Amino acid sequence: MNELKFSRRRMLQAASCGFGFTALQGLLAAEATAAKPLARTASAKRVIFLFMSVGPAHLDTFDYKPQVGKKPHGGSAFKFSKHGDSGAWASELMPHTARQIDKICFLKGMYCDTGNHAQSSLQLHSGERLRKRPTLGAWVNYGLGTENEDLPGYVSLNTSKPQFYTSAFLPTVCAGTAIGVNGEDMTKATIPNISGEHLSLHAKRRQLDFVQALNQRHLEQRPEDLRLEGVINSLELGFRMQSTAPDILDISNETAYTLNRYNVGFDNVFGTCRQSDFGRQCLLARRFAEAGVRFIEVNHGSWDQHKSHRRDLMANCSVTDKPIAALLEDLEQRGLLDDTLVVWGGEFGRPG
Repeated sequence: MNELKFSRRRMLQAASCGFGFTALQGLLAAEATAAKPLARTASAKRVIFLFMSVGPAHLDTFDYKPQVGKKPHGGSAFKFSKHGDSGAWASELMPHTARQIDKICFLKGMYCDTGNHAQSSLQLHSGERLRKRPTLGAWVNYGLGTENEDLPGYVSLNTSKPQFYTSAFLPTVCAGTAIGVNGEDMTKATIPNISGEHLSLHAKRRQLDFVQALNQRHLEQRPEDLRLEGVINSLELGFRMQSTAPDILDISNETAYTLNRYNVGFDNVFGTCRQSDFGRQCLLARRFAEAGVRFIEVNHGSWDQHKSHRRDLMANCSVTDKPIAALLEDLEQRGLLDDTLVVWGGEFGRPG
């Protein structure tokens, strides 16, 4: 008689009408987003990545180099001054952020090894210039897990290429959820396919349970298929998001004072910036951070000032300066700044 070999999953599928396997699925779903033990205890519980696409001019923002060049202010066309107790330098382009200077740590030893924007951006996000690998947010989501089971652990606002928020070989649930793609109007941007009034919530739950039962039967024929398991888990997350995500995305309950502080709706003030509504992104980043999302990426571009450098850099800074300052202020006021890592930067810098 031939020896039958069963994996543990196959055994759970066959025994007790499959109830053991159903329990296993729940455990695996939780494990996929559970916090993993870290080698060191991390003080940061979440990350907000403010990605200034296509390379902000470091010599004109925070990297004061008076010894460089023959311009009135050394390496920059703009005036610099010291701020805060730290006496850190900031240019006149970022006056609101400069008032928060003592909350900021500057890393001035960074460099990149390619001058191509696409490859450098991918390398910044994933460590690889060509191959598909998990991104920063996916690793944070995988390592720390979720604080809110009704929301994704990783959100990417005003994003572009899927390679910038992919989970690659990590569980699918660790990938970024894109809200607003390629400069989409952020006033209308939302998480796709989570809304609909055609059925009651109870009816939707019954419908999903039926679909998931079929999915489980499909999975039984494909044991160890992590991608299929990821799709099944994402359907459950999508259902749970219906009751939570719309409230986070709706900023109508914010005061006029708050909207003004974040400069919401003012991206086209100079008519030269991409229509991303950066202030709305920063405000949503704060709201997602409060709700327990681990990694929020905010995108603004383009900082590719080969021509009209002074005019376009002034436009970009005028759009981003107030919202960044407001975000730092609000995080501190809400007791979140001590355990939130806020990162500002592009794929590389450029001279002024």
